[in-house]
Amino acid sequence: MPNTGLVKDASRAIQFLLHYILGSVISLVTWLRPNGSYRTPWKSAGDLLAASFNEKDYGKHSQALYLDGSMEAEAGPEARDEKKQKVLWAASVKMAGLRAGDTVLEYGKGDLSGSDR
Repeated sequence: MPNTGLVKDASRAIQFLLHYILGSVISLVTWLRPNGSYRTPWKSAGDLLAASFNEKDYGKHSQALYLDGSMEAEAGPEARDEKKQKVLWAASVKMAGLRAGDTVLEYGKGDLSGSDR
């Protein structure tokens, strides 16, 4: 993706091509189709900020909200599977080394690991 610094060690020709040519094309495509397949880092950052802080559109503590860019969408069947959600939550807590009191996040009303479910 141009303008992200991912090709900072590439040749000058590749940097020019990605920054000026491809960057302009992707910016135009993003402007024409804001939630299309190609998004600039700026567009993605704006979508993330809106999802995090836009209480008017997404609620104060939105849960089970899936966004495709700035549009609400339906998550795939695996993401909606509650058993898989619990397994993912428990694995994430374990890998992060979280203990009760380390975060305000919790899985349901049970303990931090979700093991009581």
